[in-house]
Amino acid sequence: MSPTTCGTGQSDSPEPGCQALSTVPGYDPDLVAQARHYNEIAPAAALWSLEHAVDAWAESVTSALEEGIVLRHATRGVQRAEDVARNNAHDGYHHAWDVTRILRYATPA
Repeated sequence: MSPTTCGTGQSDSPEPGCQALSTVPGYDPDLVAQARHYNEIAPAAALWSLEHAVDAWAESVTSALEEGIVLRHATRGVQRAEDVARNNAHDGYHHAWDVTRILRYATPA
């Protein structure tokens, strides 16, 4: 099934032929960061983790697009794999901008 047959992601249920919705709970990213002690992770270790996370994400999103996966996000509602990928790319851009700003101020002049 082509992922484009799964609708716009605006309704509460997928179109006929789409896979059943999987509910994705919301979370507080600040609480996750606190629980995982992100502020204590060495930059080299964080970059290693990031590289592996990017590889896993690319594999997952490719599969999700091929399968026409549709998720129900706790706050964003129904989202197709394309919507999730677009949101992740947008968030990633802003995270990279944040890291650039942090490094600019944290690096001795």
